[in-house]
Amino acid sequence: MAPVTSRRPTPHDLSSDPELAALAALDLLLDLSVAALHAVHPDLGVDEPEPHRPTVLAGSIIEAAHRLRGLLKGYRAALARHYRDIPF
Repeated sequence: MAPVTSRRPTPHDLSSDPELAALAALDLLLDLSVAALHAVHPDLGVDEPEPHRPTVLAGSIIEAAHRLRGLLKGYRAALARHYRDIPF
């Protein structure tokens, strides 16, 4: 799972949409968190009759991270559309 965007927000981006700074940091932290959870729980995705509770929760966190990253991508796309639609 790589960051949704490899491009960091520019000063120009941040002058009009300062929230992009926090969202870029969140994107990177989600990537690092998912990698760490996979490292600590190599049995993720393995069918076990009674998986350990931390492994189950790690899987849930990873699923939530994927959903959140989809929302981040959608937010950035909505911003881009918004600025394209401004007539000038």
